[in-house]
Amino acid sequence: MKGQVVPDGEFISPGLFLRINELGFEQLTAVMTPIINDILDTVPQMIYALNPIFDEKVKVWGITVASARASVTNMTLGEPWFTIDVAEDLGITLSAAVNDIHMEFKVKGTILGIGYSISGDIDMAQVRLDADANIFVDEFDRFHVEITNIQMSIFGFNFDINNFPDDLEDLFQDDVRDLIEDTINDILSEEIPPLLEDLLSQLPTDFGFDVSGHPFLVEYTIDNTVWDRDGGTFEMSARISSPDENPAVPDFGGSLATLSEPPDNIGAYVPDSEDVYGFGAIVSDDFINQALYVLFRTGVISADFNAIAHTSDALMQLIFPGLNDTLPGDIDVKLRPNYPPILLVSPPAAADISAVPVEIQFGDLIVNFYVDDGDETLFLRLAVNLIIPAELTVDYPANTIGITFGDPEMSFYVFAEPVIDFDNALFEDVAPVIADLLLPILSDLLSGIQIPSFDVEGYGLLLFKEAAMGGSLDYLGFFLNLEEVVP
Repeated sequence: MKGQVVPDGEFISPGLFLRINELGFEQLTAVMTPIINDILDTVPQMIYALNPIFDEKVKVWGITVASARASVTNMTLGEPWFTIDVAEDLGITLSAAVNDIHMEFKVKGTILGIGYSISGDIDMAQVRLDADANIFVDEFDRFHVEITNIQMSIFGFNFDINNFPDDLEDLFQDDVRDLIEDTINDILSEEIPPLLEDLLSQLPTDFGFDVSGHPFLVEYTIDNTVWDRDGGTFEMSARISSPDENPAVPDFGGSLATLSEPPDNIGAYVPDSEDVYGFGAIVSDDFINQALYVLFRTGVISADFNAIAHTSDALMQLIFPGLNDTLPGDIDVKLRPNYPPILLVSPPAAADISAVPVEIQFGDLIVNFYVDDGDETLFLRLAVNLIIPAELTVDYPANTIGITFGDPEMSFYVFAEPVIDFDNALFEDVAPVIADLLLPILSDLLSGIQIPSFDVEGYGLLLFKEAAMGGSLDYLGFFLNLEEVVP
């Protein structure tokens, strides 16, 4: 295998970029807002539990001249709202508000020894929280959201309680403002960070899957976070491995590395378009080739397909007419690849299509045809080179890499003379047969690689565009939006 390699077991850096644009944060707020609303709905009960919210006296020379004891008898909140905005180089800013707060009171007390009982209300047009938020990753690749620079504001404060003791009115209004500010602040500043952390923590740092009975492990580590005016990019190292290695399979010390320049145009728009997106996942072709190399080393591709004539008589007769009349038994096919398959992104001959065009290449794939006659007689050996055009997408809702294969091209040479004569034109039909044997294995491998996503009930990341990115157009960019999913 020619070219540079990523040594066995090494992380590919950068192997993956995750992007969250301001549009993505807007989509996250749509998920978070109902949860925050449910929490804010508990505010009236929290306030009632604090009754009396005001109990003060005014004394002159030790004699009480006025007192007031106030309890909230009714409280309603209008429509809340919540936004997340991107602040370049700072992370994000949070703004949340509750509109049209109405509070009704019952106040009892004395003025110069004479008791009184009054009622009234206070209205606030809006109570608003503004804060900066820093999203960072700890040494264990866990996301954290830290809120700083909190500012609380109350707009449109209207006091309407007649005959309230003048000496206590200002103190009462201040206490009510402090109570509402503290309550709303505590709820929003304590509930929003865990909600965001919970969503971000769903981005996997490792996961496993099986291909043909062999376990595979994918691991991500977050190396760096960069913020710009449009969003944040999480740069990640990635590795795929398997404990299963077949000693009969050649060991090249690692997988093919193109080592091209990572994309520098990760922003608010899909490259070469005017389409904005919420979330992006940009995968290095080196990571995909590492996956193919690990698959090769497990021996999965070195497959034996026994008694193929029993399961596909019609197909074998189509390729080799009269074969069963010539040979004394069924056919066993054994694949023995000398090299791992390679994936190339955006090959020069690719058509202008909506999905990411790729090629899967097999070089020097040895195909042995045996007659199952009790002695397993070799009747044909081919060295095959396969080029399989394909298109990559993301398969929703699994959020795995999907692949659609085109018609394979094949070149070959006969490396052991066949025991019977064949028309060379018939060999052309061998390519789709071999491809049919290999493609399900490749599809299982790629479909096991999850694109990090958010698991939110009723919502899903929906792919709407793919693109090739990077200096050599060999990074796979998948662009998605978080949308409500109709069951």
